Amino acid sequence: MTGMKELTSVPGATGSLDETSIPGPEQGDSATLDISVVIPCLNEARTIAACVEAAWLGIRTAELRGEVIVADNGSSDGSREIAELAGARVVAVPRRGYGAALQAGFTDARGRLLVMGDADMSYDFTEIPRFVEEQRRSGADIVVGDRLGGRIRRGAMPWSHHYIGNPLISFTIRRLFGVPVHDCYCGLRLLTRDAHRRLRLNATSMEFALEMIVQGSLLGLRFSQVPITLHVDGRDHAPHLKTVRDGYRSFRFLFQHASITSYGIAGALALVLGLALLGHAVYVEAHGQPATLSGPGASALLLTAWMLAMLGIIARVFSIGFLGDAPDPQLRSFFRFAQLETGVVVSAVLVVGGAVLAATMRSWPALFQLGLTMCVIGLGTFIASFVVSLIGRAMPDNRLAVTARPSGSGSGSRNAMAEGNPDTGQNDEYSLETQEAMSHARKYNAWLVDTLRGAWGDADTVLDFGCSIGNVTHLVADRMRGTGRADPLVVGVEIIPEAAERFRERFADREDLRVVTADVTRPTEDLAALAPFDSAVSFNVLEHIEDDVEALAAVRRLLKPGGHIGLLVPGGGDRLYGVMDSDDRHFRRYTPGRLEARLEAAGFEVVSIKRVNMVGAVLWYLKGRVLKSHGHEVGQVTLFDRLVPLWRRVDAVAGPPFGQSLAAVARVPE
Repeated sequence: MTGMKELTSVPGATGSLDETSIPGPEQGDSATLDISVVIPCLNEARTIAACVEAAWLGIRTAELRGEVIVADNGSSDGSREIAELAGARVVAVPRRGYGAALQAGFTDARGRLLVMGDADMSYDFTEIPRFVEEQRRSGADIVVGDRLGGRIRRGAMPWSHHYIGNPLISFTIRRLFGVPVHDCYCGLRLLTRDAHRRLRLNATSMEFALEMIVQGSLLGLRFSQVPITLHVDGRDHAPHLKTVRDGYRSFRFLFQHASITSYGIAGALALVLGLALLGHAVYVEAHGQPATLSGPGASALLLTAWMLAMLGIIARVFSIGFLGDAPDPQLRSFFRFAQLETGVVVSAVLVVGGAVLAATMRSWPALFQLGLTMCVIGLGTFIASFVVSLIGRAMPDNRLAVTARPSGSGSGSRNAMAEGNPDTGQNDEYSLETQEAMSHARKYNAWLVDTLRGAWGDADTVLDFGCSIGNVTHLVADRMRGTGRADPLVVGVEIIPEAAERFRERFADREDLRVVTADVTRPTEDLAALAPFDSAVSFNVLEHIEDDVEALAAVRRLLKPGGHIGLLVPGGGDRLYGVMDSDDRHFRRYTPGRLEARLEAAGFEVVSIKRVNMVGAVLWYLKGRVLKSHGHEVGQVTLFDRLVPLWRRVDAVAGPPFGQSLAAVARVPE
């Protein structure tokens, strides 16, 4: 086979492929091993055997039980056969790319520790014991080799990589992410299996090495370094690394994942310089001299500052929504007030203000240019607001909402979700106060019932899950009696005992109303005895349930085949999530897409989803997001209720394009 004469040049390799050098079954066949060495390979017949042998020597020197995996990326030169003969387990990886090969090898590995290294003899796998010792000493999740702090043999690394590219990229990583790594692209490194499971590695090419470090930093993993020696590679073909292409990809990746502060600092600097130049230009023109350079320079810097700000926001929103990054606290604070509507208003103010400034300051070139710049920034802000809004629609629930449920205890968010009763999972006191206030909104409650007529209109028995004190439940029964049904029955299910008792007190004389104190996901015998129902309805309940799909599936099991469910849930998505949502322990607000996906996941066929109460959405946003008001006062509820006929007319005319609530009707397949 080709390349056999060169094997002896690899540090630590034996240079032979006799039977004694090949590991026996006792070294590599155990279900759980101490260490797995993964070597990505693409047409490395000249060097792969020596690398495999060196890896085995490193494993034996460390006195570990392990395996050597060659992740073959489609070699056509016999690399696979040579690797197997040298004692490696070969994993075929059809998807091309350095990162794709390593990820496939890691996934197939059985070791508690995972080591990666190239197949071109540039890394000395006999240094594996040093990585193992450092991991044991420091408890690091990832141990990275440091060629810059170790030794680089003459000709082993191009000068542009040695003195410019690698140091610059490593410096950028340290500044942006605070990772104590001085050689970010070193391909010889060790990570624990637990660290690999926590990482969500997606890069298929050379930026895989950066992705591991950046994601590790964002996840809070611990890093350490080991100085190593880089040798001249033994390949007889061009390297897979392309300086310009991979350098560009590296910086693109880093700035996609950089915190919003990184862009903000650069943008703030450009803004300060732009304003300083603008002041200089106005000063010069006030003294009768033309500001030939400072005026246009000020406009250019102000535009640059704006573009950096927009780029930072768009890049971070994209990486949070699609790349799994954690939201920045600064970004969450920003989105507390910066919604789509806010962007549109700011855009309008900038465009109008810029146009007025340009029209009235024609004799002052610097101010005239500032006016035009404001118009450009305003139009750009308008477009960027919609771009961010469209990306944000793909976000998981409340990912960027300041008021979102904290991920753990001790959250410092002042709008964190209120504490719940351990038995009910709800804020019982707030819920009861809200329902007592809403009992005065008779027209509003009737409007809600009418929006779900498609679910209960043909039913004789209806289940109202999450009925609380019965504000809406009794109206459903009234409407059913009004259609001429002889013996309609509406059964309410309520998890808060105090609310269920209040229901019984209010409607003790109604034979067509019953209430069961239970969790709908765990029906009691009383509830099961009344099933199956023709229809089920729910009014502003689903958002209180953490696993809403499980709850919907439980309700489906209580319905007849062909039965319908009607849901009224908070709409507007994350943009409307405010302090009243967190006070009332709302896990989410819904968008039509989210609600449809949950209904289908629970086994329903969606019939319709429409937006309801456009005016209410505006008032909710102002009260919960702008004024940060807590609770519902009876006077406010009564005033709103008097105007419900007008609000219904607005909805009928407008469509509406957005709403405080979503009304959905779905059916159980027959």
